[in-house]
Amino acid sequence: TLALPADQADTILYLNVSGDQLAELDEGFQVVLSNPSSGLTLATATANGTIQADDVVFDVAAPAAGVEGNPGDSNVLEFVVTRSGNLSGTQVLNWSVAGITADPTGDSDFVVTSGDVTFNPSDTTQTIQVQIQGDYEGEANEGLRLTLTSTDDVIFTNNTADTQILDD
Repeated sequence: TLALPADQADTILYLNVSGDQLAELDEGFQVVLSNPSSGLTLATATANGTIQADDVVFDVAAPAAGVEGNPGDSNVLEFVVTRSGNLSGTQVLNWSVAGITADPTGDSDFVVTSGDVTFNPSDTTQTIQVQIQGDYEGEANEGLRLTLTSTDDVIFTNNTADTQILDD
């Protein structure tokens, strides 16, 4: 019940939010006022609010397909990882690449197939460069997926990103 003192045109409704240890996104809610006392009308009966999460949220985006190249070339695929939410701490994410689709990549298609990326306080973007190991083989375009993992309490809006290596 919300009480409006006599001779007062408005009042404030305070809502207590319970904190938790779950990594989650911002959450929306709606307050609906109903059944006003006799003689009163509600000018606005609903209001929307947002509980702002104090969590750390990551997302990864895939680059456009990359050209394979020849041995000795240094073509790279650049995956962009973004962080939002609580930026005060340091987080380390692990990444790995693996083949997907009917024509998957193999470990020999990359100089390195796994690693980590570090976000220091206030960092919002990091780039993971996956160097392609070129060859002279005639082959189909190859699909690959970069996957992010973490032992920290973080949330991923997307923890995978798919792209292709184009045979040249």
